[in-house]
Formats: sequence, C-alpha cells, structure tokens
Amino acid sequence: MGHKDVAKIEGRELSQSELDVLSLIAPAATINIIRGYEVADKQRVESPGHVSGVLDCSNPDCITTEDEPVDSRFEVLEDGLRCVYCDTIIRDDIADYINV
Repeated sequence: MGHKDVAKIEGRELSQSELDVLSLIAPAATINIIRGYEVADKQRVESPGHVSGVLDCSNPDCITTEDEPVDSRFEVLEDGLRCVYCDTIIRDDIADYINV
C-alpha cells in the first residue's frame, strides 16, 4: 500500500489475544520486538481461526449481548467474521466491535 503506520508499545510485549485482535484490524502487520535498542524478533501477524471474548456481536438478539454469562466467539472468514451463536457476519469496521 506504500505507507507504514507505527504503534509503539513500551515496557511490555503483546499477548496472543492482543495479536489476534491486531490481525483482524491489520492482517498484513509486522511486529518488531526491540530489546537493548536492537530488533530482537520480527514476525508477521497471523489470523486465528476463531476469536473469543474480544468482540461484541452486532446482532442485538444474540445470546452474547444479553445478560447471559457467555463470551462472544467468532469464526474468522476471508472477508469478515461470523458469530458462532447467531451466524451474524461482520464485514466492515471490525474495530467498532472490539471490547478489549
């Protein structure tokens, strides 16, 4: 795409669930781990098959949006996400549904 964005997170490394969320927003992102002012590790994010508990379903009738103790769970598709409980598909503005 010809442009780079940089997000600096100082003093800690991202957890796997945080990397999963990042992969949904920026599937071509590269993570550089810097230690002692040098690149210690460099890796591309990988889309997981499923994500749990980090997104809200857009369907107001989904069991995960009620007062039930059920974490959301989505199957990652090539062009979006599908709620495993109500089959609602989210294709646009995935960042709007992140609840982390």
